[in-house]
Amino acid sequence: MIAFATLNENGLAQIEAALETYFKPEWRVGRLTHDMLTAWACEAESSWMDGNGMSFEISSYYSASGHAEYITISDAGFDIEKLDT
Repeated sequence: MIAFATLNENGLAQIEAALETYFKPEWRVGRLTHDMLTAWACEAESSWMDGNGMSFEISSYYSASGHAEYITISDAGFDIEKLDT
């Protein structure tokens, strides 16, 4: 059996909330595009497929703290589809 995890609207909202919390203010306003959210969504989905949980990193360059921030998406933020092989 193969399983795939896909972020849902709740997951995208969690990413957006994390970026609003941890992103440098000068990068937040007017710069967070749908394409950027999608890129972090892909990173989180890849992390899940690698067995590391549904998570993504905000690099130290972009984070308000100046340190890398690791964000985990809750179970409500993604759907799992199982396929028989």
